[in-house]
Order: sequence, then C-alpha cells, then structure tokens
Amino acid sequence: MIKINQIFLIFLITFNNLYSNDSPFENFVISFWPEYDKEGVLVILTGQIKEDRLPLNIKIPIPNEVDSVLSIGHDITSNDLTSINIFSNSNGSQIDEFYYSKEFQIEFYHNPFGNSSLRNFNYDFKINHYLKDYYLAIQKPLSSKNFVFSEVDFDTISDQHGLEYFRKRLFNLDANKKKLINLNYLNDEKKLSIEILEQSLSNFSNDDVNNQTNISTMIQRYRLPTYEPYLLLFITFFIISIIFYFYEKNKITLNSNNNINFCHSCGKKIKSSINYCPYCGEKIK
Repeated sequence: MIKINQIFLIFLITFNNLYSNDSPFENFVISFWPEYDKEGVLVILTGQIKEDRLPLNIKIPIPNEVDSVLSIGHDITSNDLTSINIFSNSNGSQIDEFYYSKEFQIEFYHNPFGNSSLRNFNYDFKINHYLKDYYLAIQKPLSSKNFVFSEVDFDTISDQHGLEYFRKRLFNLDANKKKLINLNYLNDEKKLSIEILEQSLSNFSNDDVNNQTNISTMIQRYRLPTYEPYLLLFITFFIISIIFYFYEKNKITLNSNNNINFCHSCGKKIKSSINYCPYCGEKIK
C-alpha cells in the first residue's frame, strides 16, 4: 500500500511539473478602459483556452472594492455576460471559477479615483496558471493629459473616433506571480470618453443640419442611445483584436522571410538556424 502511494505521488508531481511549464491558454489579453463609459477603470480579461485543458479552473485576485464581476465561458447554457461569485477572506478577494468553453471573458469595474484630477491606477495581476505569452492593452481616455503607461516599447494604434490604444506583448509569467500594471494621467475636465464622443457627434450633427429650423430634433438623431456605448465598446474591441491578429501574422511572415525567429523563453530576436538562444541559453530546436 505504501509503495502504491509513493508511485501515485511521483506521478502526481511529474504531472504537475509537466503542466507547470505549459500554458493552458492559446492566447490571453489583459485590457484596461479608464473612464470610458463609467467612472473608474473597466478591466477585461479575455482569451482562448486549449481544448485539452477544459474545463479549466481560473483563480484571479481582484481589488477588494470590486462588488460585481461578469463573465462568459463559465456557463455552457449561456453566451451572455453573467455574474460570477466573488470569494473574500483575510487575504482579499478573488475569482475562483471553472470555465467550460474555449473562449472566455472576465470583466469588472474598479474605481480608485478620488476628487483629484490626477488619476493613478495600479493593478496587481495574478493568475493560477503559467502564461507563456500575453498582451496588455490600454485605451487612452479622450480627456487625458500626460498619459503614462508602466510599460515601454509598446505598439500604438488609433481609430476613426480619435481613440488611441496601447499594446504590449509580454512573456513568461509564472503561476501566482504578480505583474504590476500602472497608468496615470490628468483629467482636468473629469469627463468620460463616451461623453466626449457624444459631444463630437452632436457637433457633427450641428454642422450637418446648419440653417435647419428644428436643429435640436436633428441632433438627437446622432446622439448615442443608452445601449450604444456598450455596442461601440464591443465593436472597437473587436476591431482592435482583428488589427492585432493581422499585425502578428504579418510580423511572423516578415520574420520568416528574414530568417529571424524569436526565443520562446525570453522573447529576443534570434536567427532561425541556431539551436540555443545566445541571450538566455534556452534550447530552440
């Protein structure tokens, strides 16, 4: 009996070590939308889980002030965002949920901002799984000045509404290891991005119906209805995802043509002909 228990223990340790060096995610994105349609920051965690790792238990600490978390992928009977439980103890609050669908999303609002126009946001991200690579994505508020993001050498894109987005690809985050993300900026007017978008559309309608007698009625046609901030948020997030996908696809093609590869351990550029990374010593082939 003791021998059987020892064999089982060895198997369990081997099994855990095998998975500890293998991410269960095909892709993982941590995105932030500061002062978009509500006060505070909308945090969205989204990605795809590998088929052979389903169902997957995801544990993520969240700020203690968060009182509601919405999710997709934990309920196989629904494709809509629904509430999930928040577990709190002496160590803080966390999400602890099983996910049964390949695609998942977790989102919540956190408002650390006070009355000061200086906005400072710190987020300690931690998850109970190894991330081989992952992305940080941030939407810069339209009303912000002197915007600072804790990462460097990030990609920047803009859309037709003047919204600007920052993206950074990162590598090798161990399970239960913290990743600090910080952003700070000034918001002197204390306006939300959606309010500025509404004003922009209203100004457009004013120009469009110049010299008309019933201007106020015409402006209302162009104003965002109640549901449209969320629709615009979804469409914008979808467009960004497509842009990021083709950006990575083109970058991979370019690297292939130039006989250049990336080390899967440290992320450095290396020649595809070598067997070991000259920066970290990781075996490539």
